[in-house]
Amino acid sequence: MEKIDIKVNYNGSGVKTLHKFGTLFILIGIVATILVVAALIMYSEEKSSYNGYSSVRQEASVAVPFGIASMVLAICSYAFGAICLGLQSIARTSLYKKSILEQNYNFIENNE
Repeated sequence: MEKIDIKVNYNGSGVKTLHKFGTLFILIGIVATILVVAALIMYSEEKSSYNGYSSVRQEASVAVPFGIASMVLAICSYAFGAICLGLQSIARTSLYKKSILEQNYNFIENNE
């Protein structure tokens, strides 16, 4: 059986947009993960150098909310990236099926 080439039109489907947003969210998640590691390093260094002076303790306490905010951002970005890439895969598969059906059948819309 000979394989037939089918041309798929991505215009208006949102497949490329979902792929770009998914990649963007994954990249934001990677950067946020690096920031979490930096906050942990900053906190551990400032905590170990604490000698009872309040100014050093205040600097160390800045790393905790920064690390928590970065962790929340990383988790949300990875989740949104996975959702976008999953939807992109579903939309692409649906578009392939639609292209196959359009090649074999003529669709007539009845707008009465």
